Amino acid sequence: MRKPLSLKSNILILNALILGSVLALLGTTFYFYEYQKRLSVIDVSLDQLVTPLRGEFSRPPGATDSDARRPSSRERPDPSYFSAGLEGSDWTRREDDLFGGPSKGPSGEGYGVKFDSEHVPRGFYATVAERNSGDVVFRSRNFPDIEIPKGTYQGFFFRFREDGYREVLNGDRRVNVLIGLDLSDFRSGLNLLKLQIFAVSFIIFLLSLGFWFVFVSRRLKPLKSIQETAVKIAEGELSERIDSKQEGCAQEFDILIRELNHSFSQLDALFQRQLRFTADASHELKTPLTVLIAHIDLALRGTRNPEEYLAMLRICSQSCGRLNRIIQELLEISRYDAGSVELDYETLPLDEVITGLVEEMKAYAQQKESTVETDLESGQVEMDPFRLEQVLTNLINNALQHNERPVAIKVRSRIVGKDAVIEVIDNGKGIQPENIDKLFDRFFQEDTSRAQKQEGQNTGLGMAICKAIIDLHGGTIQVRSRPEVETVVAVKIPAAQSERI
Repeated sequence: MRKPLSLKSNILILNALILGSVLALLGTTFYFYEYQKRLSVIDVSLDQLVTPLRGEFSRPPGATDSDARRPSSRERPDPSYFSAGLEGSDWTRREDDLFGGPSKGPSGEGYGVKFDSEHVPRGFYATVAERNSGDVVFRSRNFPDIEIPKGTYQGFFFRFREDGYREVLNGDRRVNVLIGLDLSDFRSGLNLLKLQIFAVSFIIFLLSLGFWFVFVSRRLKPLKSIQETAVKIAEGELSERIDSKQEGCAQEFDILIRELNHSFSQLDALFQRQLRFTADASHELKTPLTVLIAHIDLALRGTRNPEEYLAMLRICSQSCGRLNRIIQELLEISRYDAGSVELDYETLPLDEVITGLVEEMKAYAQQKESTVETDLESGQVEMDPFRLEQVLTNLINNALQHNERPVAIKVRSRIVGKDAVIEVIDNGKGIQPENIDKLFDRFFQEDTSRAQKQEGQNTGLGMAICKAIIDLHGGTIQVRSRPEVETVVAVKIPAAQSERI
């Protein structure tokens, strides 16, 4: 199976693609902008050279611009017309001129057409032809070996030839003027421009990629710490935590690290609680099992009279009963832990449910010389009556069983806003402040010696089961106590199912 790329590699590849695309777009745009700009400069230069050249060949010998006798468009001018027209012109004669010397007309005579090399671009060439006949009356010596277009042209016409020349063709009533430029230097300049654009873009690309590599490496550094911590925790080191004070840590990573550390702490606490639960469950199961095995072994050692066997059987029965209660409660609380318990909701009057339960508990309270009273407020509450009665029964039993002297118990209920609040209040010995937070721990018993003596022998799972039931209702259960004065266990559940969490 192919190993997937790291997050850093994916980010850098994505940045490289984006950066490369942007640089390519900018480079291409700049290239074509510069291309058109340079081409425009060439066209302007050619345009500026057309007018003076055409003017020299369009006027007759000795004529001025205002009174020149112009031949008819049907007349074919002789070469002397064009050569004479250049005499006295502003063009200079220089042997090192771009054209390299006198040009030759159709009859071989020389013409004095000269362009100052300071005013024309390198590679510039020109030709002048009679409009109707197409006869060449002037051609620069550097004119390339290309075909001269024939016909009548009015205005300017720019074009590229296939062999790399930029030309402008302009005509009037008498002559057609073709001026062009060899684009070899132009294309060499463009090739150099391409190389420069590529070099600059490549340098920017490398520098930007290096910057992104450093930046991404620093920003993703917390991920490595998270990975290392997760590996250690997976290997059993549950006390490991991620360093939350890393330099340059992004806000999202900071939040993630805090949440992960919190989750790891909960996992560690859950694991430790599970260890304690396993140890406590083993201890709780071991005690009645040891008693049971001891009495069975004692009964098998010798012959006993019926009364002794009966006493041993009663003890064995009690131990079996305790084992059965512990196993049943362990199974029940494990179902709550697994989320496999579903409540059977009914909408019932809360005061009637509590009244019926209290009436059942009064006889047991009288045996303890205690009393159970109610202070109830009527109201419809959506609940699982069986589970809620289980909670209240356990709370009343706790108040009766964990007090040596008679106690007065009051069950009070109120509808507060959208919640139903039930309080079980007693005036017994109370709970020590340091033990209140431990009441819902599994197998916790504040007075173990007394619990062992009590009828039914508590397992220490009752309050944990009560909390699981109330949590499933979407409510809360809290305890407050003033020793030897008052202890209050307050249960609050949503009065309507739609309000539950």
